[in-house]
Amino acid sequence: MQRFIQLALLSVLLSGTALADGLLVPSTTGYPTSLLRNRMTSVSVNISGIVAETVVYQEFVNEWSRTTDAVWAFPLPADARATAFYYWRHDTLFQAVLRVQEQVITPGTGEGGVPAVINNYIGKNGLKIELKGIEPWTVQRVELHYISECDYSFGEGSYRYPLASAGLVNRALDLFEFRVRLHAGAAITDYTLLPEGEVGEEHEAPESLSIVLQKSKAYVSSDVEFQWKAESNAMAVDFFSSKPDSADGYYALLVRPPDLPAAGDIIRKRAVFIIEQSSRMYGVAMEQTKTAVTQALASLAPGDEFNVLAFAYSTRMAFPGVVSATAENIAAAQNFVAALTASGGSQLGPALETAFTMLPADSLHNMIIGVAAGYSPVDPDVVTRQNLIGANIIMIGLGNDVDRSRLEMIAEQNRGFARFLPLNTAMGPEMARIFRSLAQPLMRDVGMEYPDVNVYGVRPDPVPPLFAGMHTLTAGRYRKPGVSPMSLFGEGAGGFRAYNFQLDFAGGRGATSIAEKLWAKLMIDGMEREIDVHGVRPSLKDSLIAVSLASGIRCRYTAYIADYINVVTGIETPETKPVPGESTRIVDNYPNPFNPTTSIRIYIHGDRIAGSGLQLLIYDMLGRLVRIIDLSHLPAGTHVIVFDGRDMNGAALPSGTYTLTLAGAGVYSTRNIVLMK
Repeated sequence: MQRFIQLALLSVLLSGTALADGLLVPSTTGYPTSLLRNRMTSVSVNISGIVAETVVYQEFVNEWSRTTDAVWAFPLPADARATAFYYWRHDTLFQAVLRVQEQVITPGTGEGGVPAVINNYIGKNGLKIELKGIEPWTVQRVELHYISECDYSFGEGSYRYPLASAGLVNRALDLFEFRVRLHAGAAITDYTLLPEGEVGEEHEAPESLSIVLQKSKAYVSSDVEFQWKAESNAMAVDFFSSKPDSADGYYALLVRPPDLPAAGDIIRKRAVFIIEQSSRMYGVAMEQTKTAVTQALASLAPGDEFNVLAFAYSTRMAFPGVVSATAENIAAAQNFVAALTASGGSQLGPALETAFTMLPADSLHNMIIGVAAGYSPVDPDVVTRQNLIGANIIMIGLGNDVDRSRLEMIAEQNRGFARFLPLNTAMGPEMARIFRSLAQPLMRDVGMEYPDVNVYGVRPDPVPPLFAGMHTLTAGRYRKPGVSPMSLFGEGAGGFRAYNFQLDFAGGRGATSIAEKLWAKLMIDGMEREIDVHGVRPSLKDSLIAVSLASGIRCRYTAYIADYINVVTGIETPETKPVPGESTRIVDNYPNPFNPTTSIRIYIHGDRIAGSGLQLLIYDMLGRLVRIIDLSHLPAGTHVIVFDGRDMNGAALPSGTYTLTLAGAGVYSTRNIVLMK
């Protein structure tokens, strides 16, 4: 088996700059420089299939004679979610708490100068955490954990770590270290790590490898990219699960279709390409799109049907309706594409409505493939109602300022998916790889059954079609652990087709909670999309906050706070340790969402007197009191109260958001919880 490491520089190096992933920005007036010096960054990545768990450890030096406060800022990738943040004071390790409040802003107005550059550098999904009292000539250590999905197509995977500093840093790191551990799920045939450095490697099995890159006095300002190739010749799945004590479990399933299916396994398709012509498509976006669509048209197979639509203020068509994929029709469509220019307008809704009128319900696989770079007022719910034949919609968004939430919602509600590409000359080949998969549909109307474990809360729902060379990730909850058969089924080229697997749903949390993090991430992503598109509803906001706090994954309404109270030791964990020195309050509950029980952790301060009337009141979404739990007998300290999801009469409560209220003399503390059946 051939394995090698290619060491080369990525892209263009910014003159005089250094690795600048996470930045520590002083907020105390008079600090002599714009940033505290980053003396080292160590990145550890664990990739399971296409799911990456990244841990970033950094050390910064306060090279000032005074104590300073500072804001740590990190350019979290657009599709990633932070799962934990740790920080040190001297030799004491703390974990940041997740609270319901807006994220701290970067010092300054953000309208000019360094603050504006930093805000632009970290992007819309960037992370900011304020750290207090960094003493003179001391080292401030921080550690971020986040989860994301890798790019993957036809056996080739790619993970990227952000290092381009936008010209912010002019001093070298003493050490940069990058470690990656890959569990590919299939035999690894090749891999590449960029940029250059001293590299060590370790092979454990054909499907696993470990690599470490080290670079001292680093002045490289390009992203680090790890790429690999793995064989995938048959339909297969990767499975992860964990089950907290006294709570339902979490699972994640990665479906890996073959990269090179037999010709007889490919479903005949009817594809309508929709191309935006707004001014946002001017230049590289339009030229790269035209090249990729032209290649996609050439790959259509005999028996396929197609059309090409272009939309701006109005919609234009290559043909009045769908046509057969003959050489003559393909050439005419390619000429239509070659003549497209960027102008104005972005009316995606009418273009989709026009496409629906062309697609009959028959044995062909109906697909709409949209390429968009701007903002369109289209309502995803209207699109779904118009899609009477159940066509799959795949959206490709171009650029960093595209309306991601709207495109993702349109695609997900119509059994599809969305992909997003940055504006550069490499976007054309990336788009072509997506089109290559879409040209080879293997299964539509996909379903999954787990008869023995009682699965619920599956995301995404519905499941998109399966295409050659493209992985599909789903996650959900389960009530009953144990070994269970799983059936993956749908409509294939020859009619109904099913694949059967045996899966072991864990009875305990085990060494990893990747399934729990993935499910929470998908839930948060979906709820935030709905808020972006349809606006804030109180019940949806409450549910979003509840999932965020329960999982420890930040959402738009929560923020990581360095309170210098949440000490981490070698025995206690952030979920179970007491929180001394604070007022009587509800600390947290787990799990959340829950079904049927959740454990509520309450801290009672030492000045409380047993018998002083402390009660836990539970209200439904209409403000009705449904349960009272008497806590007046409890002494000072931390207590765990188990709520069984039943009202005062013992009847099971319906799904919904409920409010916990801890009340008594001088005490008032609330928390929202979500019962999900």
